[in-house]
Amino acid sequence: MADSGRSCPTGVRVAVERRLRLARLAPRFLAMYRADEIGPDRLQALALTDVPAA
Repeated sequence: MADSGRSCPTGVRVAVERRLRLARLAPRFLAMYRADEIGPDRLQALALTDVPAA
């Protein structure tokens, strides 16, 4: 889209940014999620903080 001169709709941009933040979480948080030690809401909250506690 950006190459064609069109802008990305806001909702799509927000969704992509959230997914990228989830992908950048510390591996231990992802491991805790996979082990059902934390839920998806907490994982999302960790992803949205600027500096999650390590």
